[in-house]
Amino acid sequence: MRRIILATVITFITTHAFAYGTVLCHSIATGIDCVTVENALRASDSAIAANQACKARYPTAGEDFCNISSSVIWQHFQNACVAVFTNSQQQPFLAVEQAALNAIATALTRCISSSREERRGSDCKRVALACDGNGIPLISSAPAPAVAAVAKPAPIAIETTSSQPSPSFNTIAQYQFSDLLDLTAVRSGISFGIGIIIALLAFAKRAAIINFLIHGNLPPKLPVYGEDIQCLFKRTQRINWYGRVVFGIVVNLAMTHQQLIDLRKYWLGRVIAFDSLRRQRQNQLATMHMQLAAKAKSDAHDKKKFWSRRWATLRSLFKKLFWVIIALFNLVMALFFIRVNIARLVRGAIVESKDLTLILQAKEAIEESTTYLKEYLITANTFDGGDEIYEPK
Repeated sequence: MRRIILATVITFITTHAFAYGTVLCHSIATGIDCVTVENALRASDSAIAANQACKARYPTAGEDFCNISSSVIWQHFQNACVAVFTNSQQQPFLAVEQAALNAIATALTRCISSSREERRGSDCKRVALACDGNGIPLISSAPAPAVAAVAKPAPIAIETTSSQPSPSFNTIAQYQFSDLLDLTAVRSGISFGIGIIIALLAFAKRAAIINFLIHGNLPPKLPVYGEDIQCLFKRTQRINWYGRVVFGIVVNLAMTHQQLIDLRKYWLGRVIAFDSLRRQRQNQLATMHMQLAAKAKSDAHDKKKFWSRRWATLRSLFKKLFWVIIALFNLVMALFFIRVNIARLVRGAIVESKDLTLILQAKEAIEESTTYLKEYLITANTFDGGDEIYEPK
C-alpha cells in the first residue's frame, strides 16, 4: 500500500501540470536565432534558463546580448507549443497553441500574409518550435536546416539543429480548411442561439409588442378615470436656448374604464387626432414619389438593337430606385414633425411649437377628434343584436 501511495505521489510530482517554457530570439549575422526552454516550474525559472542557454550558445557575444530587453522577440508559454517563423526581411512571427501543428500553421499564416505577392510564402522559414507540459508535439521528428552565427559584437558562429520538421504546405492548407469549418460551425451555433433568444424574448413580450403595433402603446388602465370622455388642456410657454418663445399645450384624455376597454376593442388607439401641415406635406410628397417610381419607364432608342433595350431597362431601374429613395427620405423627414393619435392623448401628450397658430390648430383638431371618438363609441355599442324599427313619414 505504501508503494502504491508513493508511486502515485511521484507520478503527480513528475507531471507537467504547471509546466512553463520560454522562447528567446536574437538577431545574428545570418538572420534570427532562438533558444527555447521547456517544463520549468515557474515562468521566472524558464526565463533564467533561457538566458543561460543563450549565454552558453554565444559565450563571446557580450553580457547584455542574451537579456530579454535586447531580444528581437520572446514569449512565455505554459502547457502549450510555440513556433517562430521569419520572412525575407527577418521579421519574426510567433504563435502559441495547444498543438505543435496548430502553432506552426498560425505562425506560418502570419508570415505568409506579410510576404510580398510575387514571393507569397516562399521566403518564410521556421526558426523555433518547442512544446512543454501538455502541449502536443509533432508525431515524427527529423533534423532541420542549421542556423548560423551572431551579428552582435563578433560572436562565434554556432550551428543549431531542431528536432521537428517543417510541415508541408498541403498539411497547413488542410489545417486551415478544417479550422475554417470549425469557425463556421461556431458562428452558426451562435447565430442559432441568438435567434432562439430573440424568439423567446418576443414570445415573452408578445402582449407589449402587440399593444405597440396595433394599439399604439395604449395603457392598460388610467391613473384617474373620468365620468365620460373629457379632454384636459394645460397651456404652457417657455424660452428656448436662443431666446425664442415656445408655446405648448399638455393634453390628457380622460374616460371611463369601459370606454378604455372599448377603445382597445375597436382598435382606435392609432387613429390620428392631429397631423401638422408639414407632416402632411411630407407624406404627400412620399406618396407622389412612390407613384412616380411605379410609373417610371424608359423606351429604347432602337427597339431592334439588343443593347438599346438593355440600356432602356437599366435607365428604368435607376429611375425607380431614385424615386423610391426620395420617397423613403420624405417618410423619414415626416417623423420629425408633429403627429398626435388617440393612444398618445390617453397617455398624455405634449405639443410644442414656436408657431402659435399651429398650437391653436392642434387644440381645435384634438377637440374635434374627441367629439368624434365619443360619438363612435356610442354608435358602436348600439350594434348589440337589438332590433330597430324605421317608419317612413
